[in-house]
Amino acid sequence: PPGSGTAEQAARLAAKFKVVLISADELVAAAVVQGTEIGKKAKVYKETDAPVPDELICSLVIERMGKEDCRRHGWILEGFPKTSSQATYLEERGVHVRDVVSLDLSTDKALKAITGRRIDPLNGTVHHVDALPAGMPQEVFDRLVQHPRDTKEVAGRRLRNYSEGKDSVVAFYGPKARVLDADTTADVLF
Repeated sequence: PPGSGTAEQAARLAAKFKVVLISADELVAAAVVQGTEIGKKAKVYKETDAPVPDELICSLVIERMGKEDCRRHGWILEGFPKTSSQATYLEERGVHVRDVVSLDLSTDKALKAITGRRIDPLNGTVHHVDALPAGMPQEVFDRLVQHPRDTKEVAGRRLRNYSEGKDSVVAFYGPKARVLDADTTADVLF
């Protein structure tokens, strides 16, 4: 779920196996910023914090998989597919996923991880209120802000959306899917 460290774990796996990391959320964000056709459509949903339709997300992922670096080195999907309909979309287009790792974390712990995140707006560094660096200058602490998607209300909605799809994705992939307990340190998990 959001807050379980999937981005960090996916980055570690991509580096270890020298494959391309594909984040559907980052693809959507980039399309919005670049003003692509899909980005313009996705922007409407992002502005209202509504889920971006599968067709738009899946199109971006499939397009990214078709790039030379992905064809040459392979890829890892981070945070995708989130629903069995997205998994079906991939299968129907000839994308056969070999392994699936789903990180499991209680809603309470995921909510705490998400709502405790703070961002330094000057350099983009992400901190957690429960693990601030020793000796952090007061001026840095004072400028830390919470991202709007990390509020309790929005995070709760994101976690509910995630929960609705997770079990269907694990069931879709059956024995290819492994569920790992994310209630540990990133180093232990990886």
